[in-house]
Amino acid sequence: MPTKLVVYDLLDQVQSHAWAMLESQSIEHLHTFWLATLAVARNTDLVVDYGEPDFRHFGYWLAARSGDGLNNAGWPHFLKDEDHPYAAFFELLAEFRKHRLVLLDTMQLSPPLPVPWTTKRMTGDALVEVPKQSIQSLSLANYGPFESCYLILGYTSGEVEHRWVWTEARAVEFLRDTLAYSGPTTWGTLVATASSEPR
Repeated sequence: MPTKLVVYDLLDQVQSHAWAMLESQSIEHLHTFWLATLAVARNTDLVVDYGEPDFRHFGYWLAARSGDGLNNAGWPHFLKDEDHPYAAFFELLAEFRKHRLVLLDTMQLSPPLPVPWTTKRMTGDALVEVPKQSIQSLSLANYGPFESCYLILGYTSGEVEHRWVWTEARAVEFLRDTLAYSGPTTWGTLVATASSEPR
């Protein structure tokens, strides 16, 4: 049976026992530790539980907090200019953990919309391209307390994908651009409202 790694439990252990887990209390060593943990998980039967809120969203939340939501450099980038980046990581992580992704709007698409992109997934050591799929549901969600939005795409295969869009306006822009590429005339009120705006 696969072993589960609960990310927030691990980070709580790092915070209380950094002397035993990190070479030094620096954002660089913390990031290296995190990358090494992910590498071990990929190459073993270790199942990663990213928690609630999803730790993979932390860097994007920091980007939105800094007003630089288009920057996907990751959480170390947004902490390096803090007076004490290592301490700031745990302070801001504690703040992030107070929030939940709240649904703002949901649409069911009938018929499902074929997407114009392919996705890639890690399988063992290989990055494998997944065939194009169709979207059957679309949700807009936000962390807050500032705009920190995701589009949640529900595929006909049952898979769910979170796509970072930062603001509601950029979500609409993403949908409008997708519409222009794939041909449908409407995805619902969220897009229909924006379709009259100049491009």
